[in-house]
Amino acid sequence: MVKLIAFGFVLLGFQSAHAQSGFEPTSYGWTWENIISSDGDLPFWSHSNRYGIIDQQGPNSLFRIYSRKEEALEKGNTIRYGYGLEAVSRWSEASGVWFNQLFVEFGWKNWRLSGGRFNQIIGSMDNEHSIGSMMISPNGTPVPTIRLQTTEYTDVPFTKGLFSYSASFSHSWLEPDRTIERAQLHQKSFHLKLSISRFSAYYGVIHNVMWAGENDDQGRLPQSLNDYWRVVTARGAGQRFEIDGERSNALGNTVASYDGGVSFSFNNFDLNTYRSFYIEDSPGVRYRSSWDGIWGLEVVPKTKNRRIRSFVYEHVNTKRQDSFDFQPFGRATIYDHFLYQDGWTYEGRVLGNPLITFNDQGDVVNNILIAHHIATDIQLNDRTRALIKATYSRNYGVCLDQVPNTLPQSCQTRPEDEDQLIDLSELRNVQWSFFSRVDYSGWMRNALTLFVATSFDIGEFYQDRIGIHLGVSFKGPVN
Repeated sequence: MVKLIAFGFVLLGFQSAHAQSGFEPTSYGWTWENIISSDGDLPFWSHSNRYGIIDQQGPNSLFRIYSRKEEALEKGNTIRYGYGLEAVSRWSEASGVWFNQLFVEFGWKNWRLSGGRFNQIIGSMDNEHSIGSMMISPNGTPVPTIRLQTTEYTDVPFTKGLFSYSASFSHSWLEPDRTIERAQLHQKSFHLKLSISRFSAYYGVIHNVMWAGENDDQGRLPQSLNDYWRVVTARGAGQRFEIDGERSNALGNTVASYDGGVSFSFNNFDLNTYRSFYIEDSPGVRYRSSWDGIWGLEVVPKTKNRRIRSFVYEHVNTKRQDSFDFQPFGRATIYDHFLYQDGWTYEGRVLGNPLITFNDQGDVVNNILIAHHIATDIQLNDRTRALIKATYSRNYGVCLDQVPNTLPQSCQTRPEDEDQLIDLSELRNVQWSFFSRVDYSGWMRNALTLFVATSFDIGEFYQDRIGIHLGVSFKGPVN
């Protein structure tokens, strides 16, 4: 990754206001949920984008209780403090009891400092309806983090509201039992927004780096203050480091994106479009694979008696990955890394988009794909709400799947004849995944909700399977 990815961070700092906490302010509640499947594993939408609380293998019965509170220390709300917790008890093949979230936070004006484990989403996507950000999605368990961020877009001085920005800066600690033990995670981004009447547009950069740590083969990896500065400014490790890839490329495992969008507010609905350009290495900074990433559109009706509360369409493309026409697709090996071999995961789950998959040994097995995803939220009546998702994907494995044994086993392979490579059409696995959920809130002034959901997979990538969810939840305000 070249210095361009760090431009503006040193002077303006920090990570986007698109990074969100998972709780609504001043609330508490509990949920009891049971999930069964027709197959040994759960369908895709039964376990994906659930912040890591669902065990993918076999039936689940779980109980979670949460509380979130934020208070002002003085009347003007200038100085605030708060806390959040979510305790989970799960019966499954991997039963356990743990705190999925436990954090404290302090606020001053438009800034917030948070510490602990808390839900966060980094990117422009809607957390409930989206297929999932390529950066940080709801798919993984929250990583222990210290984060400073703006709570909302903040006006740029002297622009009279024409321009505003969102920003933050964070440091996280990954689990110790990884290939590289005690690795750390650096994250930051910056977005600038233009607002004119009913029109707004924003653009920015999101920068994530796994770095530091140690193992028996490599010993202690670079983790001094000078190395940290190299991570922040997206520079290589320098000549003193023996591993060539860490000298010639940016230090650590980089996952980044250019992130932008345009919004229009009409009388009867809001229209939001967004685009995430995925960046894995230096060519990605220069938009070599301009089609790679996520394209999204969201429609939010505003009429009083609307039935459709929102509609989302997203297109995901990770096919090119900086490859030239004479090379196998997937050259950038999204979410994989030669040194940080556990890849873009935490506690066994992908941190970003769940369509990119790993096997039980921690190897990426599918990161070349094209997908289309839709989701809609329907208010059936005053007490009943429905959520529907449908995802279609064409999955092509990884770059080495295209390289026959007669050629050098490398993603940088340059065959004399392109016909020597295995064509993607021979590797394609088509998959459909569906989810539907109905909530009925008819008791205790709508605080108590009964929900039932179904999910199923049809296709060649996963086995055909059906999942059924049944549960009850309670949510109330903190007095």
